[in-house]
Amino acid sequence: SGGALEIAALGKTLAVRWRGDVATVAEAGKVERAGEAPDAMKDVIAQVPRGVAAWFATTGLPSYKVGRAVGWLVVSPATWTITVTATSALGAPPTAAKTWIDSLASGLSAALAGRGVVVDGSWFTATATLPSAKLVATIPLAALAAR
Repeated sequence: SGGALEIAALGKTLAVRWRGDVATVAEAGKVERAGEAPDAMKDVIAQVPRGVAAWFATTGLPSYKVGRAVGWLVVSPATWTITVTATSALGAPPTAAKTWIDSLASGLSAALAGRGVVVDGSWFTATATLPSAKLVATIPLAALAAR
């Protein structure tokens, strides 16, 4: 896909492209958007705190019935903290975002365990005020180094 790194994830082939320090991820074969972000996307991006190490934003994950989601990574000398918030899509069950957030926590836990990390459930806090949900995962770097 035009010099992109292609990876299989979420049942699709995704193309990752780097431009300087910025990486974009899009479905392989799809035309990348250009120009200014739509107002709806600007509203989601505005939720990202300044100074984070990485972030993502979307105005829809139809496969998961999520309307808006935003997440970011904060790196400190002792931890990685991943925060993700999501809102159920219009017309979706109000619990859709919470279901997706729970699946993120489960998937992250399984991925860490698959790499030999002894996972502590207290690292993950998922909360919901329907139709929105939030995950805060605080992973101690010592646990990653201990594997």
